[in-house]
Amino acid sequence: MSQSGSGSLPATPVHPLVGLAAAIAGTAAMLSAGQVLGGHLPVRASITIGSALLALPALLSLALLGRPLTRTLALRPADNRTVRLTVAMGASLWLASLGLLELQYTVWPPPPGYLELFRRIHEALRPANPLDAVLSVIAIAAAPALFEETLVRGVVLPSFRPVLGATMAVIASALLFALMHADPYRLAFTFAVGIALGVVRLRANALLPCILVHGTLNTLTFLAAPFVDDPSEPLPAPRPLLGAAFFAVGVAVTILLLRRLREAPPEQSSSDAP
Repeated sequence: MSQSGSGSLPATPVHPLVGLAAAIAGTAAMLSAGQVLGGHLPVRASITIGSALLALPALLSLALLGRPLTRTLALRPADNRTVRLTVAMGASLWLASLGLLELQYTVWPPPPGYLELFRRIHEALRPANPLDAVLSVIAIAAAPALFEETLVRGVVLPSFRPVLGATMAVIASALLFALMHADPYRLAFTFAVGIALGVVRLRANALLPCILVHGTLNTLTFLAAPFVDDPSEPLPAPRPLLGAAFFAVGVAVTILLLRRLREAPPEQSSSDAP
């Protein structure tokens, strides 16, 4: 990411301390909701409410500061080409994530009970009919993508950029994105995804492409879970070569798609660029 050229963000980001405070408050609200609501509401409702609470402090801060929501979050429609590219990018990131987690598993097996927790969540979300499937995808894929991107790439990254510059703003926002998941085992995975989504945000100069990439990645992860994980079987032996191949192909395709991603016309010129 250079410091000259295109890739400008909206001209009205909040102060970086406001962005950071919104991320901390939203994460605390999301984690607290999971603890409080987990035993009282269905899993779909609990996940959706927690995701919404994550973005709520950021949205409230924009309202209190009088910032226009559409312009501040860069909420612009995406053309058909951008939609196709970002959906494909979500698939390539999913492949890269499979490879990264496989490589991590080679040197660091998941802690006891870790996989069982995810299996219970996926079992609770298992659809009984087409409508049920849609509701599960909304809860586990669409809602987290919408609200996490609203907070991190909509508010936090733009707030960091004037102070840190493009590259460090992407890295810092990706680190926050990883930490807010409160999952040490997936820290490398969520950080890497956060880097990619930050670059998408700067190159597209809009938030919707980030939501599409993130939502596609989440959806594929949810839909593929029954096929890549059999609870009746023990954990397979590490497959580092397969992991390296998945990771290399996924990263290569993601970079290729990023290069083809067109930047939306900026609202105001800027000397800072991705």
